[in-house]
Amino acid sequence: MVAALCQQYPVNKEEVVKLCNSILNGASTESARGVLYNSFINLPNFAEWFVRQFDQVNPTVAWLRKTGDSTRNAILESRKTLDNLLVSQAKSGASNDAILTMAQEAVESMIERLPETILTALAEQCGYPVPPTMALRELPGKAPSLFTSISVWGGIMRKTFKPLENERNPRISDMGDVLHSHYLPHVDFFRTDGFAASVIQEIKLPFNTTIVGNLLQLPDAITRRLAEKGAF
Repeated sequence: MVAALCQQYPVNKEEVVKLCNSILNGASTESARGVLYNSFINLPNFAEWFVRQFDQVNPTVAWLRKTGDSTRNAILESRKTLDNLLVSQAKSGASNDAILTMAQEAVESMIERLPETILTALAEQCGYPVPPTMALRELPGKAPSLFTSISVWGGIMRKTFKPLENERNPRISDMGDVLHSHYLPHVDFFRTDGFAASVIQEIKLPFNTTIVGNLLQLPDAITRRLAEKGAF
């Protein structure tokens, strides 16, 4: 029973045992709730529970994770195919320019279709019978979080599919950056890692949010923002 409770709820073994002992010793309902409350607000407990119950917590997030993983694998396979083509071209003494141009055009076409692809898939995931027809240019005002995540997703794809300019392969954590970017349009400061910050700065989102790619730079960023608003 203890293991089942730990699996299903954000509690650990010690807290479940403490709760059981409280009940067996005649503790009040309020006291038992206090034990549960302290367990639920324990961030490590919640984080571990979220990992265990990820797919059940949010089916849409689970779908995005699966889709992101598929995208990452597709990019890796495409990079591998392109690398083989470039090696063959080099051996034949021919220029790589035409192949690189075609590859980049294919990536840009994929990125251009990304909003429609994601919106259609999300509609199907949520059970809507008719796929939405919303152009990317409409998204900032109607769905700023979705617009931001799709833009960041496309920016990551563009930045990781440059074999001669960027040796960075797509990572599983990239989808975390995509999901995290949901918050960007709604905050004054958006703290993220250096790679995600560089992607966001390159895609030039239409929001007045300060992007901070280094935690140590956050105090100065806040000071500058306050000075701009005349707070000093």
